[in-house]
Amino acid sequence: MKFFGISTAVLFTLLASEVIAAPMPNNRNVGRQFNRFGNFNKNKKPAAFTPPKTGFGGNNNNNGGNANNNGGNANNNGGNNTGNNNNNGGNNNNNNNNGQRVLRAENVQDASSKNGQEGGAEAGQKPSATDNENFINFCSGKGDLTNGLQNQQGSCNGIPMGRIPARNKMISAIITNPKNGEDVPANQAIEFRVKINNLAAGAFTNPANTYYAAPQDLDNNGLVIGHTHMSVQRIDSLTTDQIPDPTTFEFFKGINDAGDGRGNLAAQAADGLPAGFYRACTITSAANHQPVVMPVAQRGPQDDCIRFSVGQGNGGGNNGGNNGGNNGGNNGGNNGGNNGGNNGGNNGGNNGGNNGGNNGGNNGGNNGGNNNTGGNGGQNNTGGNGGNVRNLQTFTGALGAPAAAITASGNPARPFKVGNDTFANFAAAAQRTCDSQFNACADIANRQRTIQFSACGQQQQQCNAAQASTSKKSF
Repeated sequence: MKFFGISTAVLFTLLASEVIAAPMPNNRNVGRQFNRFGNFNKNKKPAAFTPPKTGFGGNNNNNGGNANNNGGNANNNGGNNTGNNNNNGGNNNNNNNNGQRVLRAENVQDASSKNGQEGGAEAGQKPSATDNENFINFCSGKGDLTNGLQNQQGSCNGIPMGRIPARNKMISAIITNPKNGEDVPANQAIEFRVKINNLAAGAFTNPANTYYAAPQDLDNNGLVIGHTHMSVQRIDSLTTDQIPDPTTFEFFKGINDAGDGRGNLAAQAADGLPAGFYRACTITSAANHQPVVMPVAQRGPQDDCIRFSVGQGNGGGNNGGNNGGNNGGNNGGNNGGNNGGNNGGNNGGNNGGNNGGNNGGNNGGNNGGNNNTGGNGGQNNTGGNGGNVRNLQTFTGALGAPAAAITASGNPARPFKVGNDTFANFAAAAQRTCDSQFNACADIANRQRTIQFSACGQQQQQCNAAQASTSKKSF
């Protein structure tokens, strides 16, 4: 029985039940009529072969033709019985189809022929792009093919998305170390830890030449086969609204192992990080490094991010609280502050009372310190005599920007004001003014490079020390 070889350029039109391919005359070495780049070899072009006007993939599909056709030729010694009949479901992927590229009829998805507007749509929805042939030639004329490479100038990738997990096996992650808002020592080893559900971790292909080169796949339990990464970027502060530059990072590590088998994975930053503020995020990927694809749109994210500080010496939480400002950080902070504030507040009250007392309000001042009603009187005494004290800020350093003023808010419950924010105690206000100055300094360091980032951190420490040592902490 004779079998015909099939050209690497295939003419087909997808119908409801079949795919038609253009045959070539029988020739065991037909695969060798194309060079490795998929162009015709002028010296060996078969006389009987006429290139079809349209083909599956065009030059894209002929790319790497020899590798596939060699595999096909190997099957000419007996493999054609299965190769030509496509009995092996993996032939298209495994280059055993004698060089032919075939989209089998059962794999055609008719949703690609619809733009989503056929039955009406919600306001604002855009029509989908359509293609009756499932976009198999989408990359034709669209520049360089990805072809397994990390092309920094951009590329087009025609590899299918692949197998997608069930809704009850979607990936979810949480970073367990460092904690969000935590402060860790500078330049000391950090172990980033994450726990991920529903990932068959530990699968990691060569990123140098298989990048996005194969579809996402599932294991026998229906879990995405892949791995995750830890990416750490410097940010201006724990409450910054400045978007980090995605091309820069302080630490990046692919976690290529399976961890403890229960979803716990780790990456070591052996040298730690310099003092500053950071965002750490997971990037969870299929084996060939593409972002994992989930089955439904409405879901929780696959990845997690935290913000933490390094070398700030105040637990990070204080930074987070004070920076988080009066939107809840300080409310919590001030609750803590007020609890301490009832002690610290009373101490401050006594100080305030005594200051007021110096103006003749000692008795009233002391009562004012311990007594809300008397305190208001004490406050008034202080305000009356301390009207000249408009700014309790004593730090004079101005690298990047001067430290913001600490002024009276006029609200007895939150008497201190920095910018538009009010605070229940001096310590919280002082922390805010030093943090704000650091953010301005760090922004210049990151954007203009005219200031060393380390100098901003040193100035922040000096500012905090100046606030702690100031003698006047009330109005």
